[in-house]
Amino acid sequence: MKKTVPACGLIAVLMFLSVCSIASASPDSRRNIILVLVDDLGYADLSLTGSSTIKTPHIDKLAKDGVQFTNAYVTASVCSPSRAGLITGRYQQRFGYEDNTGPATHQPDYVGLPESEMTLAEALKSQGYSTGIIGKWHLGQTREQHPQNSGFDEFFGMLHGGHTYFGPDSKGPLVRDMRSVDLEKDDPGYLTDKLTSEGLAFIERHKDDRFFLYMSYTAVHTPYQATESDLQNVDPALGKRQKIYAAMTQSIDDDLGKIRARLDELGIADNTLLVFLNDNGGLVRNKHPAKNTPFRGGKQEIFEGGIRVPLIMYLPGLIEGGKLHSDPVISLDLFPTFMALAGAVDFKGVKPLDGMNLIPVIAAGSGQLPRRQLYWRRQKAWAIRDGDFKLLNTGSGSESELYNLRDDPAESNNIFDGNAEIVTRMKAAHDAWNATLMD
Repeated sequence: MKKTVPACGLIAVLMFLSVCSIASASPDSRRNIILVLVDDLGYADLSLTGSSTIKTPHIDKLAKDGVQFTNAYVTASVCSPSRAGLITGRYQQRFGYEDNTGPATHQPDYVGLPESEMTLAEALKSQGYSTGIIGKWHLGQTREQHPQNSGFDEFFGMLHGGHTYFGPDSKGPLVRDMRSVDLEKDDPGYLTDKLTSEGLAFIERHKDDRFFLYMSYTAVHTPYQATESDLQNVDPALGKRQKIYAAMTQSIDDDLGKIRARLDELGIADNTLLVFLNDNGGLVRNKHPAKNTPFRGGKQEIFEGGIRVPLIMYLPGLIEGGKLHSDPVISLDLFPTFMALAGAVDFKGVKPLDGMNLIPVIAAGSGQLPRRQLYWRRQKAWAIRDGDFKLLNTGSGSESELYNLRDDPAESNNIFDGNAEIVTRMKAAHDAWNATLMD
């Protein structure tokens, strides 16, 4: 266990206290938590978000039964720093985590999640939870950075940033706990299905516990590979690469359905929070098949297409189904939300969190979160969202840009000129935030 550090920030503490009537410290009232994170999915590549060619009925039903956030963000437009923010509940730039890690042979040992940061798994473990991660870690490859030295009891997946979907991968082996495994040789099956099988087995083992399961899929990240059976179920009018991408997406959807079915079979669905999230926007450059419509840009960019993502939360009896929530939220909010569900009303032991507990609003079925600013920085690019306005600079030497996202979600009408007061206020807020970060 990493060393403990100062207590939560004021916002996180206040939001914890507001959930007293919902989540008590009693072990019987704590919820199981399953976080399903997919990789590089295009915002518009769900039937829920507008796709006419990709069928995702299980994800659609999750939204129908839960709450869908229509202004949800992650903290980075690429995989590794986005995961660092998610797993710590803190802007990853606070501890110098600004870009992707590289291959283990090309990076120093300090690259990755620092030991000084407490993870969500460690925090939930301190509340008596059994913890497991299945799939992609991508937060460092040293022994000190291993998931089992970062709060997870169990691990099956890959330490690096991806893996082929059939057979072994030159970037590194699959790992069970601390040891490499040869499943690629013994089982030629499809990686996404393997990960789901491991997740279902974890749920079965811990059905009588309180557990946190982090299902961190590699799909739909490259390489584009799909099973023949999945390819038979996609729109035949699509091009070759689009067919494979659609089949990969529909495979994720099918496996989400398997997770929900298993929770129902075990009789624990009503006491399990199930969250669906994407790590960053879809990759759209160089004729990649993802679509982020109506948003501009995609993975690696500071525009909405790189950082706005689908987010769905489902918990019967606490979250009223079929709701749309339009307040801006961010992946940082999951840490305090999960801790509230764990009964950690007066939780201490982490550095100040940057997110808010979402339960008081979504449990009520209406209402608004306190207004706040959301921030991004990657190398020279930066952005801030404040209410409906977003101020950004791509870092390419061009002038800053201002957009009203309510009226212009596609960021097509730059209103920088003529709004000096808004620009000055937002730039000052971003500069103040930036001054608290590491280089």
